[in-house]
Amino acid sequence: MNLNSKLNRLLLVMAFGLTTSLSAWALPEDARQPIYVDADQAEVDKNKGITIYEGNVIINQGSMKILADKVTIFNQAKKVSRIVAKGKKGQAQYQQQPDAEKDLVIAKADTIEYLVGKETLHLLDNAYLLQDGATMKGHRIDYDVRASMATATGQGNKGDNKPNSRIQVVIPAKQLNREKQ
Repeated sequence: MNLNSKLNRLLLVMAFGLTTSLSAWALPEDARQPIYVDADQAEVDKNKGITIYEGNVIINQGSMKILADKVTIFNQAKKVSRIVAKGKKGQAQYQQQPDAEKDLVIAKADTIEYLVGKETLHLLDNAYLLQDGATMKGHRIDYDVRASMATATGQGNKGDNKPNSRIQVVIPAKQLNREKQ
């Protein structure tokens, strides 16, 4: 492994591996708050366990907010198992405050998929993640909430030679100087 690869790996770990812990992912009171949904229309299919909200969808629960053109909620055994948010006019957006001392975590993508049981967020197509001032951009970002770990890929399909097929990470200078403070 060359020096640039080692440095890039170290910077990626600093940006996303050490920024927050699992217990700090959301304000503790968020899960106890009611969920508010605002949309132009809703369709509920209890037999399939699917609810679809369309048209300027806004979902709030405590500090958590989802903004999208369409949100599909999948239920299994009367519990939410998966949420898929899509943008048509713009990107879907997810945000949540990890704790009172931290800034919002903001995720954007053409499609955002949240697997509730696995606590995993998939940002698909034009993915963007902001956490503690550090940003990550790529074709796809998978964020494991439990492990507080992000994995980004810049390329779409295997063999796809898109001009911007690389990921981009920006780490604020204040994170690079933590040991000196």
